[in-house]
Amino acid sequence: MHYPDWWNRTVTLYNKIENLDGSTYWQKTRLDGCFWGVKAERLLSGDNVIASPVYTVRVPPGRLIQAATGDIAVLGDISDDVDEKTQGKRSSDLLRKYGQNAFLIRVFKDNTGVDIPHCYLGG
Repeated sequence: MHYPDWWNRTVTLYNKIENLDGSTYWQKTRLDGCFWGVKAERLLSGDNVIASPVYTVRVPPGRLIQAATGDIAVLGDISDDVDEKTQGKRSSDLLRKYGQNAFLIRVFKDNTGVDIPHCYLGG
């Protein structure tokens, strides 16, 4: 299947794996040929309107092994490793470092049965 030309981004996926001993390991996977989109959503908080980014990543089938709520997606081929025990290398540090080019995954959907089959990551 031929994907649209704008499906040309590299995304680094960090899968959060919790070990039996209670420690956390982050597995890093490079995903090529993805769609990356960000739009501003306006939320009402009391009398204030707050703009919040909403992320959409679409990954062609066969390139994504697994994803779940709590994983992290970062735009680009990222070399950083995540280690929750090391200051400056925690998942919160990664999100802070890449700012609007990174997000915590809140939604994962297997959309392989649609016209343009893909896996959807939303945040």
